[in-house]
Amino acid sequence: MLIVEGADLTGKTTLCKRLVRELNQRGSLEGEWNYSHMTAPGSRWDFYWSYLEFMRRRAVQDRFYLSELAYRGIRGDREPKLTSFESNLIRAQLILMGGLTVILTTTENGLLLAHSRTPRTEMYGMEGIYQANHWYMHDPRSQGDHGQTTLKRHQGSGQQWPAEDNEFVKVVIENYVEKQVNLANTLARKTETRL
Repeated sequence: MLIVEGADLTGKTTLCKRLVRELNQRGSLEGEWNYSHMTAPGSRWDFYWSYLEFMRRRAVQDRFYLSELAYRGIRGDREPKLTSFESNLIRAQLILMGGLTVILTTTENGLLLAHSRTPRTEMYGMEGIYQANHWYMHDPRSQGDHGQTTLKRHQGSGQQWPAEDNEFVKVVIENYVEKQVNLANTLARKTETRL
């Protein structure tokens, strides 16, 4: 599973769709890659089990559990809907399946530029988007702790957007493949020691 996280307007959806195209062009014995987008959880959402149901191989996921952590303060939630314990369990499951999380951030000017180019209504206003972008840039939970592989890319002035940056797309795919190979090797060693 490949996950792309970040505030609105950072290029997540465009990058996800590019990754699906690239991965499907490479071909795989395991089947076709699919794009999946997570919206705001509804009232029946279970903040542990529902995330587990989204976890699957050959999926490029646009937003996942880190979005809940980034946006909950913006929504004004008094109590966390996703506890630290649940967050750690989800992270552990992603590690076990060889998941890779890509986090996209940009400058405030980059967000304004994207907003001016994209005439659409975002779930949160620009102030909320700035806050979420700041969270992804600085919160320790978005830094790839606990052994989970995380790639971060900050969109600076004059840089290509992530989906337009062929080298970055290549790095994401190579990191994911390396993670899967390492996982397969670890499982093979464990199997050999049991025999």
